[in-house]
Formats: sequence, C-alpha cells, structure tokens
Amino acid sequence: MPRTSLIGPLVVVASVAMGCSGGDADRSTRTSEPASSGARASGDDSAVAAGFLDRARAYLQAASKVEPSTDDSRGKVWRSVARLALDADAPVDLVPADFATIDERFATFTDTTDFDMIALINLWYRSDKGRRLSADTRAHVKDLILGFKYWYTEPQPDGIVDERWYWSENHQILFHANEYLAGQAFPDETFTNNGQTGRQHREHAAPLIDAWVDHRARWGFAEWYSNVYYQEDLETTVALAEFAADEPTATRGAIASDLVLVDLASHTFKGAFGATHGRTYKKDKMTALDEDTWEISKLVLADTDVAEGSPLGAVYLASASTYRPPAVVSDILTSRGDAGSPDDAGGAVERARHSLAIDPLAPVAADPEGPMGLAFDDPDNLMTWWGMGALTPWQTVVETTGEMTTYDLWKAELFSDFAPFEPIVKSSPPDQVRALAQSLAAQLNLGLLSEANTYTWRSPGAMLSTAQDFRKGQASQQHHIWQATFSPQAQVFTTHPRVATPPDTAWHSNTDDWTGSATLPRSVQYRNVNITMYAPGFRSDQELRGSYMDYTHAYLPQDAFDEVARSGRWTFARLGDNYLALYSWRPPEWVTYDPARYDTNGLTKPFELVAAGGPNNVWITEIGSAAQHGSFAAFQQAIAANEPEVHPLGDPDDDSTAFDVSWASPSAGPITFGWDAPLVVDGAPQALGDYPRIDAPWGRVPFDSTGYDLRAGGHSLRIDTTKPSRTSR
Repeated sequence: MPRTSLIGPLVVVASVAMGCSGGDADRSTRTSEPASSGARASGDDSAVAAGFLDRARAYLQAASKVEPSTDDSRGKVWRSVARLALDADAPVDLVPADFATIDERFATFTDTTDFDMIALINLWYRSDKGRRLSADTRAHVKDLILGFKYWYTEPQPDGIVDERWYWSENHQILFHANEYLAGQAFPDETFTNNGQTGRQHREHAAPLIDAWVDHRARWGFAEWYSNVYYQEDLETTVALAEFAADEPTATRGAIASDLVLVDLASHTFKGAFGATHGRTYKKDKMTALDEDTWEISKLVLADTDVAEGSPLGAVYLASASTYRPPAVVSDILTSRGDAGSPDDAGGAVERARHSLAIDPLAPVAADPEGPMGLAFDDPDNLMTWWGMGALTPWQTVVETTGEMTTYDLWKAELFSDFAPFEPIVKSSPPDQVRALAQSLAAQLNLGLLSEANTYTWRSPGAMLSTAQDFRKGQASQQHHIWQATFSPQAQVFTTHPRVATPPDTAWHSNTDDWTGSATLPRSVQYRNVNITMYAPGFRSDQELRGSYMDYTHAYLPQDAFDEVARSGRWTFARLGDNYLALYSWRPPEWVTYDPARYDTNGLTKPFELVAAGGPNNVWITEIGSAAQHGSFAAFQQAIAANEPEVHPLGDPDDDSTAFDVSWASPSAGPITFGWDAPLVVDGAPQALGDYPRIDAPWGRVPFDSTGYDLRAGGHSLRIDTTKPSRTSR
C-alpha cells in the first residue's frame, strides 16, 4: 500500500480529536446548615461565602427575567431553573413546545446535546423531580431523559447517524454525570434506547465518574485552563455535588469543582482567565469579556466591576444550594506578590503539570511503555487517550481505528472524509498504520493534549502565562501557548496563523487566523519574561488542512492600552503604571482593516502586528512597571539598550530553520535560549518540565497525588479523591 493512502482518514481523526454507586434518595431538597466537609458548604461563615450568596441571588434575579429567543430551548430551561432557585414554589411556565429545539437535536443525535441534557437534569431536580412542572411538561421531560443515548457503546437507531462527540475530556464527564443522575432519578424505569433500567445506568456511570475525578486530581486537566471547557466541566461537577444521593459521589463532584475553581483563581487577573489554554477559540480569547468562564469568575471571584456577559451561563452555580466554592480561592486570587522594586519584578509564580506524556514523534517500537504504567493497547485506557486528544499518535492509532470499526463511527460527519479509506484501514496490517502515523506525526496530531508544564507569573499589575516547551514545530488546533494580560481587554499573544483574516466574516466565527496555531512554537518563560520561537516542523504544502501563512503575528489591541510606541523591532505598550515590551526578529508592521469589509469587534485602532518574511521567527516579551522602572520612557530605554542577538541555525528563508537567542533582560539579567538549547537565566539553567501537579505559594502538590492541602490567607482546602474527603475552612 502506498505510504500516503491513509493520510485522509488519519487527518480526519486528528482534526476532530478535540471535537467540541449509591441510593435513590434525592439530596437536592436538603436544607440543613452548611457543614465543613463533603459536598456541602464551607462552614466558615466567612465574608467570602456571604459575598458569593449575595452575588448568586442577584445573578438569579437577572436570569429569571431573561427572554430567550423562540428557538432557544436550553435558555428557557435555564431561566426556569433560575426562577425555581429563587422560589422553589414558583410556577414553571414551560410547555412541551418550548423544548422543540432540544427535541430536534435529540432526534437527530446532534453534537453538544449533552449540554442540553445537563440543563434538563438541573430542571428535573430543581423542580422537585418534575413535581413543579405541568403534567404534560413533566411527561415530556421524563421522555427526553429516558430516551437519551448516554454513551457511544449503546445501540444506535437504524437510519440515523450519531453525530455526537463523546470523547473529549469535558464531554466524557458530561455524558457520565447525565447518565448517573438520570439513572438515579428513575431507578426502576426502563430507558428506551438500550432497554436498561435507571439503576443499571447509574451503576455503569459511577466508576467512570470516579475514574474521571481521580485522573483530574492526579494528572490535572488535559484541556488545561480552558476558558471554554472549564465552564462545561464545572456545570457538570456541580450537578453531581448538588444532586448525587450517594455521598462519596457528591463529594467527588465537589472535589472536581474545587479543582476547576482553584485553577481559575490562580490564573485570573481583573476577571480575565488570562492563562495559556489547552483549548480555546477566537470567540473566547480576544477579550476576556467573551470567555465562557467570565460569569464564573464574576460570581465566585468578583475580581472586576465589568458586567456579566451571559445572563444564563452560570445559573447552575448560582442556584447551588449544597455546593459552596471553597473560601481559599479568594485568597489564591489575591496572592500576587508585591508590585516590585528597582531590583526585582515582584509578583508570584505558579508552576503546574497537566495531562500525560505521549510523544508521537518517537520511533515506532513494539510494546511501547505508556505513561503512569498505562498500557496503550488496554481497552480500559482508551478513553484516557481519547480524552487527551490522543487518537492518532502511532501508539494509539490502531486502537482508535479498531474502535471506530467496532462501533461504526465512520459514518459520522466528523469522520466523513475518513469513509473512503475504511476498507484500506481494515485491510492494512497494524505495523503499517503505526509507521504511517509516525511519519506524519508533526502534521497529524492537531488536537493532541499531551503533558503540558505551565508557568504563570502574576503581579498586582499584570500576568504572564506560558505552556513551557510544548510540542514545538507540530500542528495545532485550539492550543493557546502564551499570553500577557493587563485587563480583560488588554491581552497580548502571538500565533502562527493557518489563514489570513477573511473579509465579510463575523469576528466570533472562530476562523483560523487566531484560533489555535498552524504550528506550535517553542515557548518558555522566566518570571516576567517570555521567549517564543517558531520553526514549523513541516512545509506549508504538507499542511494536512490546506496550508499555512508565511508569517507569524501578534495580537496587541491598541484601543485597550493608554499608550503604544514603536522603536525598531520593539513595540511598547502601557496601561496605567504597567508596561509591555514586545520584540520580533522579523520586523513587525501594523495591519489596518477596513471596517466596511472586516469585523473588528469594535476596535478602531490597529490590533495586529504581522512579522512578514517567513513563519519562523523569534518573539520576546517583558513586563515592567512604574515600581520597577519609573517612567514608561525609562522602561523603553532600558529594554532597547540591549538588542537581542538572534542566530538562525541555517538558511532563514527555509521555514524550518530555528534559532539561538541571547539577550540581557533589564529585570532577569543575561538570558540564552534556543530551539534545542536550554533556557539559561543569569547563568542558571531553568527547568521546563517535570513540574509538580501544583507548585505555588498556596501549596505544593506532587504529580500523581490524590490529595491536596492548599492554604492562603486565613483559609485552607484539603481534598483527597481516594476516601473521598473534602474540608474547606
């Protein structure tokens, strides 16, 4: 078989790799006073808890008055949940016709219907198991719950293709929690899709939930710091904490919720979840006001006076009567170190490790050893690999295509380009499939969320965050590698675009000008300094989704800063008393967009710096402040006094040529770094990997640990998934 004959199918699998046990008693109506452990409230009677409850009530009051569009069935459900949370005896005006869009989506097995189901689950439990609904509406909701397909291994109705994406990290917990809570609600009823009882469904989901929560505690989130999918994770785990009758399951739901909120608190600045992200989109990353996590941040952290963006997006959390965010998150939020001095940049640093190590570029070997002792060919581990987007590394590609055959996944739209190659895949020996996957590894694994070691520096005036040395030169789909954050709107980052910004296209359409990166850089950080180096590992004509642009670019919205200046290859920006310096080895130029042809999301000044001449380039960022440098002019002078020395490691006109860099940073001192060289700061090599799960001023948690002990200010959080136990003070 020609070596290229499997490119089509493997590309499709890679490109969709990130596709978008207890009793029956109902816990949702318990109203006893908060306890200090388990899934219940913190019990510290603090201003933190009181403030959250005040904000939650205000949010629910606003949500209860929203008028969703006619076809927004999910919005109507969440509005009813808000009204019931304010008054459990409130009349619910939903009628069966209000569910028309959900009905259609369920009937056609459309993707993200698990988002609809978690809304219905909330409605069922908040309405006292449907008792507050009219008889017709109650029967309709019950039929939707009993007829749902809760996992891809269940039977599929003849003549209908299942278009749902079950396998990413957030979708897995959504489907498992939906199944568990639906089974708990109807333990003796028969679920019509597969003929099992509710009790059987709950028993199927329980160990999957336990494993998911255990893995998040031990290995972190593969979709690290996602300002999109942390919203879905939290929506689901709070439902478990609220509604699971089994106390250990409810506690695990609370623990997983805590993990999300700790990540959010430790990487939020002025309301912006301005960290590196394992997954995000243009619609969420250009301004924090568009983040799906914005309402969570407003509700829990209250770190900004800017108004909420979505009136219904956080109803699930605002309506919580059992789960309370741990008080320590407010202290973590404000643990930013000092403002700095002439001799020090100030701030505080968190290092963290997420996900598991899989190297698709490694040579093919017989019986490869999996991370943490997990065997690649063990069927019980397949969802671990798929949850981290590892569908097409050579280590897993045979198991992936085998599962597709077993469950007839070839027909789905997300796999449609794969269909013509189905007979080739089925007739090829495994070793040949693995060899081909390895030969195309740099281009193939767009959605791979393998081990990421993140480094975040946060001061009272700014934040800088990076995924250290993550999959350099390889193709990317939704990764966001580094970002500097000064406010919700003042955010700066670079990417290698797959396409130029298209005219006559909505800003929030998630085009590949800013979503993800055609190729990933080698990006590193030391405190307030980042160096990001691009050198594609394959040619543009080898790009399996078309091609890539011959430049890198930076997003620097001038409208969001008080002052912007240029000096040679340096661009400087100021917001208040905090400063940014951004260097490009290839001379950068502002791009101006005609608002008559291009949607600029209201930006009136240029926001894009293009470094033309090639996709290989070096960008350097340093953050400063008045406390450290004095005036903005003095900061510019200190930065520009030492021009970086950039040495191409070959012909710079060759896209794959990388660089060595040396520079004398005004704050960090002499820095050297290269494509294959270590990061050395002031003579000391810096660790870029093998970080603990968390290493921060509020606690150090070893990687692969099930227990956390986090302390900040006057509060603490102790959690352990093995018991499970949770204590917040």
